[in-house]
Amino acid sequence: MGRGYGYSGGGMGMSYGGGADAVFHLIFGALFFIILVAIAVILIRLAVRGGRRGMWMNHMMQHGSAMEALKERYAKGEIDRTEFEQKKKDLMM
Repeated sequence: MGRGYGYSGGGMGMSYGGGADAVFHLIFGALFFIILVAIAVILIRLAVRGGRRGMWMNHMMQHGSAMEALKERYAKGEIDRTEFEQKKKDLMM
């Protein structure tokens, strides 16, 4: 029989058979797939949420408007100083 390029060895020292080579390809193929999926998930989450800057700006706008409303309630006399300070501390968290 001649030297062929079959799955169990053959020409130019390459082996496509089982063993450590197949395990290596299986593990690193799976890792590559997991990394691709993780990158896709991260990119989708950033696109949906608008990135960190968008989340920060949204938080600041909500926090600022809540603080303004609290100040207005205190200025109108709807809440006393103790309640104002407590709610202010809660908003700062």
